[in-house]
Amino acid sequence: MRKILSLLIAALLVTAMGAFQFITPARALSGALSFTPTYLYFGNQTVGSTSAAQSVTVKNISGANLQLGKLTITGDFILKSTDCRWKLLAPNATCVFSVRFAPTSAAYKTGIVTVPNNVSATADTVTLS
Repeated sequence: MRKILSLLIAALLVTAMGAFQFITPARALSGALSFTPTYLYFGNQTVGSTSAAQSVTVKNISGANLQLGKLTITGDFILKSTDCRWKLLAPNATCVFSVRFAPTSAAYKTGIVTVPNNVSATADTVTLS
């Protein structure tokens, strides 16, 4: 009887552990987006002028519908155009945003475009320089 009870408890524990494996927070996934290219390099640009726009394609690689948020940008860079802002991306769907560089002083500049979404634990980013 004791052996049967032990086996029954072990079976319940295995079943319970298996059930808990599938319970994850909605924002626990990472790498839900891919970017092409993964960074933008603008090179030398005259202070006070604005570069030509460079584009980044964003792809949903998560396998689930993904709601993008408001894109933000830092540094001496300008979000020129975007069809990604507040966009709902189906799996494998894409959208594009463009960035321009407008330096305000003569120095090496860096920036980041942040692309928040409802699946990743943290927002995905594209580096600018």
